[in-house]
Amino acid sequence: MLKGEKKKLLTGIVFVIILSNLISCNDENHLDHPIVYTGKPTNIDTTGVTFHGKVFFFGTDLIVDYGFMWKKTEGTSFNNSDKILFAGSPVENVISYRVTDGIRKNQRLYVRFFVKTEKYTAFGKPFEFIVTDSDPP
Repeated sequence: MLKGEKKKLLTGIVFVIILSNLISCNDENHLDHPIVYTGKPTNIDTTGVTFHGKVFFFGTDLIVDYGFMWKKTEGTSFNNSDKILFAGSPVENVISYRVTDGIRKNQRLYVRFFVKTEKYTAFGKPFEFIVTDSDPP
C-alpha cells in the first residue's frame, strides 16, 4: 500500500470509530430531563392572559410538577416571579392556562413554562408580551 493510501485508510478508520461513539445508544447517552417550549401568550387584555407551554420530550426522570412563571423584569432569573404550579406530570404535552390576577394595562411581562423532575428543572425560553390597554368587547 502506498503512503497516501495508508493515511486515507487510517483517517477513515478513526472517523468511523468517532462517529460510532457519537451515535451509539447506551446508558451514558440517554436524556433524563424533559425538553420544553414556552408558547406565545394569547387572549392578552386587562382581564388576563392565556399562557401556553409544550413538552417536546418527557425524559426518563419522574416529573413532580410543572407550570408557568411570569415577571415584570427582563432576564433569565425567575426567582421572585409569580407562578402557577400543577402537581405531577402533565397528562398531555400541550398545556394552556389563563391568568386573571395581577394583569395591568400597558404592562410588559415575561413568561416561561417549566417542568420539574426530582433532579432537574427544564425551562422554556422566556416570552415577552405587553398587556393591551383596552378591555375586550
